[in-house]
Amino acid sequence: MSSTTKHKEAALALMKMFTDDTAQKYTAEVAGKIPVTKVAIDYDKAPKQFAYINDILKNVTGTLGFYNESLASVEAGDTFDAAMVDVFLGNAEPQQALQKVQDFYNKNVWKK
Repeated sequence: MSSTTKHKEAALALMKMFTDDTAQKYTAEVAGKIPVTKVAIDYDKAPKQFAYINDILKNVTGTLGFYNESLASVEAGDTFDAAMVDVFLGNAEPQQALQKVQDFYNKNVWKK
């Protein structure tokens, strides 16, 4: 939100709506995304990889960077994300999934 917005109250209300417990529960159970608030989650409703990631995060002592956001393009990030989802869901072995990422780079990023 811009500090110069003419609609500060509306912008604040929108931010609150996206971060309230109802929205965060939906974010976790439907989208499988990590909520920004401590909300009760029904892991039977959430995508199966969410519980796995949540278990890992319980023991994390540092910060996690988003590798896909530092890639050469949005498309490169999307390719990487799709490969990681395939690995987490068991749809591809890591070598196979990462070969798709390498192929994308060879075709699109490292052109001469």
